[in-house]
Amino acid sequence: MFTTVRYFIKTSIAFLVLGILTGLYMSYTKYITKTGYSIEILTAHTHIILVGSVMMMIMGV
Repeated sequence: MFTTVRYFIKTSIAFLVLGILTGLYMSYTKYITKTGYSIEILTAHTHIILVGSVMMMIMGV
């Protein structure tokens, strides 16, 4: 496997973990603290998962 392919896959996994943590934060603020989350967090979460994780995995594989 080429070095750049490994970097794309590792970056994809890092973005996936970051997206999952962002989603957990959104769930925490909505259901535990009952304050809700801002639309900017939702936009960032969607962008991290779709562009970060999925596109990096497509480029790597």
